[in-house]
Amino acid sequence: IAANLSLTDIHYDLAGSIATGRLLTLENHQTLVSYQTINNTGNDDNPVSDAGTSTPFTLRLDSISLVNNSIRADDKAYKKIYTDQFDPHHIHIDSLQLQASAIVYDSTGYKANVRHLAFFEKGFHINELRANASYSDTGLNLDQLALITDHNNIKGSARLQYKSASEIMTAPAQTRLQIDIGPSKLR
Repeated sequence: IAANLSLTDIHYDLAGSIATGRLLTLENHQTLVSYQTINNTGNDDNPVSDAGTSTPFTLRLDSISLVNNSIRADDKAYKKIYTDQFDPHHIHIDSLQLQASAIVYDSTGYKANVRHLAFFEKGFHINELRANASYSDTGLNLDQLALITDHNNIKGSARLQYKSASEIMTAPAQTRLQIDIGPSKLR
């Protein structure tokens, strides 16, 4: 359900597989995704090959504005265990606000200057998150980080490096975390 959606100066280069735009605005939007994870035993008779010669897709936006959005993602393979705390199999984000610029998505990851991010997720409230952010298959960087919750006000930077996102929990010794905290209030 999208109440207000606007795209400004959107261009798509089919040959180069590049989409560019000036502004994407989405207000009063609701997304519900239900899915069911399947355990893969590795006995796939028809594996999908991505060894083609197509150009990887790239998206560049000057800015994005999300106002009063809701996103729910539920994995039907898992019973709801937690109703008042984070459950990675049942994510319910409400009142999502995002103001960001210099957004880039390509085959190497995502980058953005997040000027304002706020949301509720089952009792957890991010009042404000600001950072120059980048994410790839092997790392997450948050430079010039400011994070404000109901009880905390943290300023600094954070870098997380890992072999793969799936190995953060399964091979924690291979994960590196560097956090530089400036004057902050922690509770």
